[in-house]
Amino acid sequence: CGGMTYPVEEHLFNPNDSYGYKTCKTLKDFRGALHKLYRERIIPAAQKGLCAAIYTQVSDVEDEINGLLTYDRKVNKADEKEMLAIAEELKNAMK
Repeated sequence: CGGMTYPVEEHLFNPNDSYGYKTCKTLKDFRGALHKLYRERIIPAAQKGLCAAIYTQVSDVEDEINGLLTYDRKVNKADEKEMLAIAEELKNAMK
């Protein structure tokens, strides 16, 4: 799952030829789309028996910029506190 794109200037492998699936114009939009994915799709599916979900990609990979981290791993696009809260919700959904 995943696929949200947010280009972080100065942290792109190829700024002129980057791509992704769903482009977010701001960091706030990226984080909102990420949280919406988990809260509206993954957590409800876990409550119905989903036993695993893999977010691909952990980091941007050269031209493809769908990662939670930038290509150089210097910028975390996800909000750490919010992701910990989502992890707790997932844990509780699987009880």
